[in-house]
Amino acid sequence: MISRHFYARADETVIDALTHDPYAYPVALGCHACSHLTQCGGLCLKAPVFDCLDLCCNDPENCTRVCRKAPSARFVDQLREIDGFEFSNVPRAPRVTHKVQKDIVPLVYHGSGRVNMLVGDVFALRLTDVVNFRERTLKFADRASLCRAYRVPEDAQLILSGVNQDHRIEPWWTLGPARIGLIEKMHRIGIDLVTTPNFSVVLDQPRTDDMHALKRILIIFAEFAEGGRPLCASCPWSY
Repeated sequence: MISRHFYARADETVIDALTHDPYAYPVALGCHACSHLTQCGGLCLKAPVFDCLDLCCNDPENCTRVCRKAPSARFVDQLREIDGFEFSNVPRAPRVTHKVQKDIVPLVYHGSGRVNMLVGDVFALRLTDVVNFRERTLKFADRASLCRAYRVPEDAQLILSGVNQDHRIEPWWTLGPARIGLIEKMHRIGIDLVTTPNFSVVLDQPRTDDMHALKRILIIFAEFAEGGRPLCASCPWSY
C-alpha cells in the first residue's frame, strides 16, 4: 500500500508528496465519484493516489480512524456523532469579544515547587488539567481555589488551552452533553479565554478522519461561544 511505502521514507518526503496543492496538481481521479467531495474538495497531491483510501491501513478491525473501509456500523456512528461532515449545520454562535493584555502568555502546569504566587497579569492553564473527567465536573469549585492550586494571582486573566496531545484532549469530546455544564461552570469561575481542543489532522490517512476532527473542533468552538466564553479556534496542522 502507498501509505506503508511512505512510512519508510523521510518525513520531508512524505510531507512533499502528500501536501494538498491545487495550484500544482489536479484533483485525484477517484475523488470525482466520492460522496464526500462537496465537503472535502478533493485531494491534489504530488503522490500518485487514486483517492484518499489509498492511504488506508487496510486493517479495519484494529483501526479506530474514521474511514469508509471501517465496519459500516462504526463508520455510521462516527458520522452521526458529528451530524455529518457539513459545517453548515453547526449552529451560528454569538460573537464574543475579549482583550488579552499580553501577546505572550506563560503556560502553568501546576503550583508545586513554589512557595510564593507567580507575578504576572495573564496565565494559561491546560484545559484538561482543570476537569475531573470521571465525575464530569471541574476540579475547582471557585476561582479562589483554582488560583491557590496553581499559585497565580486571583486578579490575573486566566486562559484555558485546549492544545495538547490527542490522548489528553479526546476525553473532552467523550463528555458529550456534559460539556455544556462544564462551560457554564468555567464562565462562573471567571475563565477569560479558551482555545478549542486541536484534534489532529494527519497527512497519510483517509481524509474522512481529518474531516471528522475539523467538524469536532467547530462544534466545540460553537459550544464555548454559545456559553459566553471568549475563545479562539485552534488551527490543526497536518503532519
